[in-house]
Amino acid sequence: MHRTATPSVLIWRPGRLAEPVDPAAARMLEAAAEALAGDGTPVRALEWDDHIGTLLGDHAVIMAYEAAPGRPAPGGPVAPGGPVSPERYHEARIRRDVSRSDLCDRLRNGGVIVGPTGSPDLSRPWQALGFPAVTVTGVAAGRPGLQVIGPPGREADMAAVAGRLAALLTRPGPAPTLEVYPS
Repeated sequence: MHRTATPSVLIWRPGRLAEPVDPAAARMLEAAAEALAGDGTPVRALEWDDHIGTLLGDHAVIMAYEAAPGRPAPGGPVAPGGPVSPERYHEARIRRDVSRSDLCDRLRNGGVIVGPTGSPDLSRPWQALGFPAVTVTGVAAGRPGLQVIGPPGREADMAAVAGRLAALLTRPGPAPTLEVYPS
């Protein structure tokens, strides 16, 4: 498979999450998308909210069930929505596997995902999938960070995009359009 020097990037703009994305994080994500596209990196949107919402719930079910073996608890392990039966656990794993397969198909040509950081809900879907993530910390005091996500085995691509983002967002000259709110 032929790869470009910089992998293509899917920008994940979280939609329907239990916890809304911080406005500064959303602006940083847009600045990153603009900087990457301006530098010649192929950038497109990741439209995947239905999977993300399902993975958030399934992550809790899978974690609760897998943390419980050997620890008898009245009624079994519990996650949001009630006790986790073996059937509920199995169904969550099937949905997770379908999502993983779908996303791997979308990334089959070497792409990675860039999304915001700032809330556990922003990393749980990727943890449920078993996808590694590299965090690009805020490039200036008070600025949020980003995460670069990809399937196992794409760590070099993730590191390349993370390094590119750090270089682009810390270039001399005008900073990306951001507002920094005092604490």
